[in-house]
Amino acid sequence: MKTCNLTRWLVAVIPSFFLSFATVAQAQTVELYIGKGDDYVNHFPGADGLVGNADDVVSAGLSGVQGSAPNTNGSLGSNAFLFVAGGTQDPLLPTGYDAITFVNGSVTADLGVLANGGGPVLTGLNITSGTEPFPGHGAYASTITAVNGGTYNPASGAMTLDVDISYTIFGNVSTEPGVLLTGTAIHRTDAEYGTATGNAYVDSVAVPFAQASGASDMLFMTADGTLTSLGYPISASLVALDVGGTVINQGMNDAWFSPATGGQGFFIIAWPELKMIFLSWFTYDTERPPSNVVATL
Repeated sequence: MKTCNLTRWLVAVIPSFFLSFATVAQAQTVELYIGKGDDYVNHFPGADGLVGNADDVVSAGLSGVQGSAPNTNGSLGSNAFLFVAGGTQDPLLPTGYDAITFVNGSVTADLGVLANGGGPVLTGLNITSGTEPFPGHGAYASTITAVNGGTYNPASGAMTLDVDISYTIFGNVSTEPGVLLTGTAIHRTDAEYGTATGNAYVDSVAVPFAQASGASDMLFMTADGTLTSLGYPISASLVALDVGGTVINQGMNDAWFSPATGGQGFFIIAWPELKMIFLSWFTYDTERPPSNVVATL
């Protein structure tokens, strides 16, 4: 088999990817990915619920109360829960909570609201995987299925969110409508990293982490509320980054081709949680070879 011109094929495909990202920017939203790093592997957040500062406890074992798994992926995002009211306080966990999951995934933020205030900061959140908050829980996942409302004050960082949440427990998907969250959101672009925010965690942990990662945008968020149906208090925190480029995700899973060269293209399957991707390339000669040529692959 003769080699076809791969460069020509790629030139036809790449503009379509850039077009889709440009459309997102015009809609005044940005997708930010929850940050993680090797420096924070096995870091439990301690009393303040924030990973990466002075009160972190480093342990590769389970927490002592509900037995939450350690932060094996080094995530700067977590969801903490209170399952047993009045239970023993674990020094590894945020004050008032007895279980935690360290999460991977992304948030979609409204840039217009972050700049000017008014409505809900987030238009979406997708936690693709998380460590076990207690043994037997299984793979953790959670998604905001609807944003019902919210407020934001850029000057103070104070925010509220009213959202519907879907989450996975024991392998089953459950829903929580109308979860009311209150907390803080602080957004900075790379041009603003040198200006102090007045928030000690953002200035000493989140911004340096964003700078070291080469991120063009950083969003720090905390949120507290109660799961509507179950009645369990929850507390979430995250540092999310826009590191540019194309982040491999399951939205890429499909067969892709350029209309100009129909019949050839790529077949892609991505597993973001495993950091693996399968890619196969289907192609053909642009001219039929002579009848005496033996095809090889």
